Amino acid sequence: MPSISTMIILLFVIVVVSIIAIFVIAQIGVIRQWDTSTVVKFEMVALFAIYVVTLLVITIVARDVRDEQPVYLIPFGDLYFIIKNKYPWYVDDIIKLNILNAALFIPYGFLAREVFKGKILIPTVSSLLVSLIIEILQLITSRGVFDINDIIYNTIGSLIGCGLYTLYKILRRKVSKQE
Repeated sequence: MPSISTMIILLFVIVVVSIIAIFVIAQIGVIRQWDTSTVVKFEMVALFAIYVVTLLVITIVARDVRDEQPVYLIPFGDLYFIIKNKYPWYVDDIIKLNILNAALFIPYGFLAREVFKGKILIPTVSSLLVSLIIEILQLITSRGVFDINDIIYNTIGSLIGCGLYTLYKILRRKVSKQE
């Protein structure tokens, strides 16, 4: 198994090469006179695909294999534990982990709104399913812990991304009207 730093470098190279490939293909589309919306749609779908692959690398491939496989099925069990034990020493770590789980899926919600062209339902349900698949793969491959809270916070992050997309579209319309 390669080291984490090797995996991060490899991931960086994959992302950079993928973005260059998207740019080149989009430029070919411009040369072939694709309409702007087709080029933008292609770029968004390609970015979404890169994001999902990156997400899988970060959450599964880049992790070490664990000897034990705990499964946490109590929603918000970590918060209950914090309240019950009156601020254990690792509460900051738990809060940071939950915030990071949500932050990890903010781009998913934003990009999924553009790719699926739907309201909030399709991106939210798809993020929940992707998160569930990640947790199951972590359990099967012993590269993480199955935690229901990860699914909850990932879905919350996706909802935040959907909201940011809505805000982006509103601001974009306002700017377009002013021009």
